[in-house]
Amino acid sequence: MINSSRSNAVRVLILTAAFVVGGCRAPFQSDQLADPQITFDVDVTNPFDDLFHVSVATRNLTSENNIYNFASTAPGTYSILDFGRFVKSFKAYDRSGNPIAVEQISTNKWKISDPERLSLLQYDIEDSFDARVTENSVAPMCGSGIDSNYAAFNTFGILGYFQGLQSSPVRMKVHYRPDWIIGTALDVDDEGYYVAETYDRLADSPVLAGKLSFSRTRVKDIDVDVYVYAVDTAFSAHKVLALANDVLQSAGEFIGSSPVPYYKFLFVLLDGPTFQRYGLTSAVVNDKIYAIGGAVIGTMIGFCVYTLHKHLLAKYYTRLFTTKKHQ
Repeated sequence: MINSSRSNAVRVLILTAAFVVGGCRAPFQSDQLADPQITFDVDVTNPFDDLFHVSVATRNLTSENNIYNFASTAPGTYSILDFGRFVKSFKAYDRSGNPIAVEQISTNKWKISDPERLSLLQYDIEDSFDARVTENSVAPMCGSGIDSNYAAFNTFGILGYFQGLQSSPVRMKVHYRPDWIIGTALDVDDEGYYVAETYDRLADSPVLAGKLSFSRTRVKDIDVDVYVYAVDTAFSAHKVLALANDVLQSAGEFIGSSPVPYYKFLFVLLDGPTFQRYGLTSAVVNDKIYAIGGAVIGTMIGFCVYTLHKHLLAKYYTRLFTTKKHQ
């Protein structure tokens, strides 16, 4: 029998990110950013409009870079995502603020008439969690959500790339409310911008900002950070880490080496009504945990969505952390 009780169940959206740096490779430095330069600014200071407000500053583009692409799918998802369908406005400007003509030529592609003059793109894009779509709905582990107290997004769900520049360095800054904090695995440069060697590396790094709790532990030489947004404040990052710490330390002893310099877990814990409002489905049968979705995207990011009873959280987190450390 399916348990329909909303008071006893918590829905958990887990965004986990590990930024992997090879042992023989130096950390990425901001001075590696070469022309053409691409800088994203993501504004979530007004979460009540359910939109991510994105600006893309560029310079030294050529005629070969005249298409701005949004992701149609992502590795590991095995489904059509078509994030371009969530774009609500799209405008282009030169250095003087004069508009440049743009044309949407397909669901995920915008053609820029004069890319050599392009200085700034501005567009608004809807979050996918509660988007009203009739087909190819985006699973939450692949999408983006914004609400009054948090904003969670896969970078590939709101940021695009210019044709021919998918392998070029990029920067990103996220503007959020002063009472929020932010968690992501990206490195930060001296100007406060997150940096990535390529768009693909950026796409492997989700972001969670909001009224979050935070906790940290150290496993061997690895800093493990946990960021949690929870409708029920009883679920804090400190409690999550307390549940998992013994397993993490044991895994560190077992593995011995430190394959990454740090590991970050980003959690969104939603209550039943919110989960239902987002159009997500789940079930708890005979007090057992049932997964409703899961994917691994690239090598540095994994998402899972589960339904569970509160008294099963310890078992759940034990299994989660054990799995992640052995991937």
